[in-house]
Amino acid sequence: MVLPVRDGRRYVAECVESVLGQSCGDLALEVLENGSTDGTAEWLRTVRDPRLRVWPAPRALPIEQNWQRARALEKGEFLLFVSHDDRLDVGFLAIVDTLIRRCQDAALYTTHFRLIDAEGRVLRSCQPVPARESAAELLTSRLAYQREMSGVGIVMRSSAYDAAGGIPLFEGLAHADDALWLALLDGSWKATAPDEAFSYRLHPGSAFHSLAWRPAVAAIERYAAFVESFGETRADVREAWRAHASRFLERRYRAILLTAMLGEAAGPGGLSAADREEILRSLDRLDPPAGRRLRRRWWLRVGARAGATRLGTPLMAGCRVYWRYRRPWR
Repeated sequence: MVLPVRDGRRYVAECVESVLGQSCGDLALEVLENGSTDGTAEWLRTVRDPRLRVWPAPRALPIEQNWQRARALEKGEFLLFVSHDDRLDVGFLAIVDTLIRRCQDAALYTTHFRLIDAEGRVLRSCQPVPARESAAELLTSRLAYQREMSGVGIVMRSSAYDAAGGIPLFEGLAHADDALWLALLDGSWKATAPDEAFSYRLHPGSAFHSLAWRPAVAAIERYAAFVESFGETRADVREAWRAHASRFLERRYRAILLTAMLGEAAGPGGLSAADREEILRSLDRLDPPAGRRLRRRWWLRVGARAGATRLGTPLMAGCRVYWRYRRPWR
């Protein structure tokens, strides 16, 4: 298993204990420590378990470069990434081991899971996942927002991961896991056990939710280009993208715009007109109909007009309160 971490002291102990406490399996936990300043590295040095090894980064790296260091590790036959803020149930590896033995021709193996909040309270179970999915089926479910996925909880063959070049270097790793799963599923399938066997934490401090708008836009552009290229040799993937990409892109850019307009990093009056237009032009390039639909959104027009008046600051303040209340992880 590989655990990339930077400044994860609040949750890392819970994560590490859940890994080392697995009920079966010959496991090793390789920690890619990335210049933490919150006591994470110091705590890791207190763990007295030969199955855990810490690999400090030579300097603080961007998240995507730290994850890429996994390619240089000596790994077993199977690889699993774990995130410092998630946790495995004690029987996770036992369930996956059974799944691998039963579905030896699959490329990816996982289980159902639950979503938890910052305090560890259960929010809900994940959406139901079929026992067998092809690349096109997985892509369709993701584009239609019918499936939660994460970069953790999915077991793959180490040799296939290395041959694919590791996780793609998308900015902030946004959508990089989606691209990796598609690449590994080319000609194969994903097996999912019905058991709920790990917890995925949703909180505003996570890397995905705290990503600034420029790298978020760059990442979605890379992901779209990847799927377009992948679909050149896979008719089923190409058809899935053509059927669902427009609505997916509109929804994704809507989230980027709202986060940029109402996030804490935005100015008192919200996102600048130039920055807002830069985001919209990116969507126009990827899918002009989606760009036209998004430009017609009432909240976007109101926000643009308010930003040009003295009403902008109080209006944005009120909207931020509402946004924090209704944000997706809530």
